[in-house]
Amino acid sequence: VTPKAGLSPRAAKGTVREVRVELDIQHTIGAQPSRNPNGGKFKAQRYSFTLEIDASGAVIGGEWVSKTRPDFVWLSRLPRTFGGYYSTLESVLERVQ
Repeated sequence: VTPKAGLSPRAAKGTVREVRVELDIQHTIGAQPSRNPNGGKFKAQRYSFTLEIDASGAVIGGEWVSKTRPDFVWLSRLPRTFGGYYSTLESVLERVQ
C-alpha cells in the first residue's frame, strides 16, 4: 500500500486520500478434476488499484490501475464439520489448530 500525492480528478465525492495497492496472488487455473488437492496448476498474478478513502477511513471508491483484473474471485474455506468418509479429518484439524 502506497499513499498517493494529491487526488485523482475522477475520485469519488468525499475522498480525502487515495492509496495505491499492489496485490500478488497465486491461484489455480484450468484444473481438471483430480485427487491432487490443488490440481497442480498455479499462476501468479499482480493486480494494481487505487482505493479512495473518506475522512472516517472508509473505502468509498477506487479504480483499477493494471490492465489485468479478475472477472471474479472467491475464497474457499474449510467446512465446519466433516462427515461420512471424511469424518477422520476432524481429528487432523484439531491437532493442526
